[in-house]
Amino acid sequence: MKEKAGRTIEKIYPTRDIENQLGYNKGDIVTVKVREQKEVWWVTAVYMGVEGSGNQEDNRKLFEAMLEIKEKFGRDKWVIMGDMNGHIGLMEERVNRNRELLLDFAERSDCRIKNWELENPTTWRDRNNESAIDYILVNESVDRQGCRIWKNEDVDISDHSMIGITCGKHREENNAKKVIWKEKWDVKNANWIEYFRGMENTMPGDTEGIGSTVSE
Repeated sequence: MKEKAGRTIEKIYPTRDIENQLGYNKGDIVTVKVREQKEVWWVTAVYMGVEGSGNQEDNRKLFEAMLEIKEKFGRDKWVIMGDMNGHIGLMEERVNRNRELLLDFAERSDCRIKNWELENPTTWRDRNNESAIDYILVNESVDRQGCRIWKNEDVDISDHSMIGITCGKHREENNAKKVIWKEKWDVKNANWIEYFRGMENTMPGDTEGIGSTVSE
């Protein structure tokens, strides 16, 4: 999502006091406030560490911080997205502890995990391994707008696939748009200026009014 006429994006730190209170200060969570015409959206990006004894307590505190954010801003439109390293059974793989945290958070925050709507839920590939570990969740205010989750595997800048949601009155127009990438990107030697210029020109969501696209 980018700033444009009628839309402003403000980076905020609503969790600093929360993190200090919980003893969590790893910086793996950030929330931005987006004003779209007369509407207010909150977008939270989060990274949850790979499960293990070293990350288990940090991950729990991370989700506690997200629940605090929900109490502050959850009545507005709220989108949560990120690499959560959780296996919730989308690909019939072995579930893990992060799965329990993620599902518990979704239930307690009344948020919907949009990944269930993907025909192919894979979001990460490495050699012969693949998994679904990146997620997008939305609260009821967002889900009522009929938002559609999408995935683009042609953006070859990471071992993760790009995922996002498209919402609002221009949804059908956005559905018809396709991101065309003429070549695979070599991350080490990529022409990043042209890359970001291409994103500005072709990313879904380049519409006016309420039509909005958010991607991770």
